[in-house]
Amino acid sequence: MTKFSRRMIFAHTVEDLFSWHERKGVIKRLIPPWENVSVIKEPESLNNSEAVLLLKLAPLVQFRWHAIHLDYIKNKQFKDIQLSGPFRKWEHKHIFNEIDGQHSELVDDIDFEPMFRLFSNIFAEKVILQKLSSTFAYRHTITRNDLDFLNSIKPEKKLNIAIAGSRGMIGRALIPLLESHGHTVYPIFREQIDNSVYFDQINSTLTGNQENIDIVINLAGEPIGESRWTDEKKTLFEKSRIDFTKSLITACSKLPQKPFHFINASAIGFYGNRNTLLTEESPKGDLYISDLCEKWEKSTENSFMKTTILRIGVVLSPASGALRKLINLCNLNLGAKLGTGEQLISWITIDDLIYSILHIIYNKLEGVFNMTTPHPVTQREMVDKISANLKRTRFISLNEDLVRAVYGKMGDEILLSSSNAYPEKLIKSGFNFYFENIDKALRHLMGINS
Repeated sequence: MTKFSRRMIFAHTVEDLFSWHERKGVIKRLIPPWENVSVIKEPESLNNSEAVLLLKLAPLVQFRWHAIHLDYIKNKQFKDIQLSGPFRKWEHKHIFNEIDGQHSELVDDIDFEPMFRLFSNIFAEKVILQKLSSTFAYRHTITRNDLDFLNSIKPEKKLNIAIAGSRGMIGRALIPLLESHGHTVYPIFREQIDNSVYFDQINSTLTGNQENIDIVINLAGEPIGESRWTDEKKTLFEKSRIDFTKSLITACSKLPQKPFHFINASAIGFYGNRNTLLTEESPKGDLYISDLCEKWEKSTENSFMKTTILRIGVVLSPASGALRKLINLCNLNLGAKLGTGEQLISWITIDDLIYSILHIIYNKLEGVFNMTTPHPVTQREMVDKISANLKRTRFISLNEDLVRAVYGKMGDEILLSSSNAYPEKLIKSGFNFYFENIDKALRHLMGINS
């Protein structure tokens, strides 16, 4: 069998390091977002409990990975062994070593044998080892950052949190983090599904088997950067944001025990096309998207809940969104400079975005917050850095007229616009970013170790 090993030292006690691995949602936290893997069954514990994952390797190629946790020794070790899945054999031993009262070590030892022995001798083992190296660099970074974040906050109680838009990129990342903090999460759906909240938008009601909801987070909204903005698309943008949010607020007002905090997504498109530094106090821009954001934010107005508006920048995640598209294009040497390429992109990693949402919850912050890092980059820099990490070349340039001809108003307001949104209120509230630097962020999100 082939062996892989990786170790990392953490500035945390071995008890804290081990107990973090026992939290609900951690298995989802540890799956790299560039891998197309979903959790079918989460283990109930690390002691004689089974997990089932679905690995999608290609449109028609997928495996169910069925594993069991064994050999559990509290604060010392546990092991997961494949019962069935993509490997002939797989055994992963997690070893926890105490260094001193403030430091501990995690060692991941893996023995594996690929499914096809002959092929593995030529190619598969090398590819798998490379993937494991990227995966465990990512896992250890997430482990360290989650432990550091937990250590920096003092949650007062476990919360019941309902989320609209839970199937989107942000929701899928946020839910496991909330669950790892002990909170109970109820997705809000417009169809009746077990363990969710049913939202009847026509009658503005929320029903289900949920307990009293403490916080409602609204991330719902028709994607705005996918295609040209037809009149039909604009109607969808407005209904899925403004009408949906108004009805959701009304539904919250009808609950016997009303939520005490409402958190609503918006976008830095509120500010329009500007290179100047933009804080939360900066005025609205004059674009269509600016008007849309203003109406969306106004639709949250209520007199019974603390309300927070998240003006979200370009969220970087290899799971979906802008970064996923750019990686796919740059892999084909099709990453392009759009227009001058000097338009500023105010970005934030998916990691920092979900940490900052919890920071807002724990500190009971309300008002408007720019959800961006303090260091924007130009569109050209973004594409060139992604291409360089992939060892590809960016040689395509599309002039502004061509971008407008292909993408219409969306190209003008999204692809060619600048936004220099500064997270003044987040920083003043004491939030510390884990990925302020674009190079560090891309290496983490793209699984690049060097």
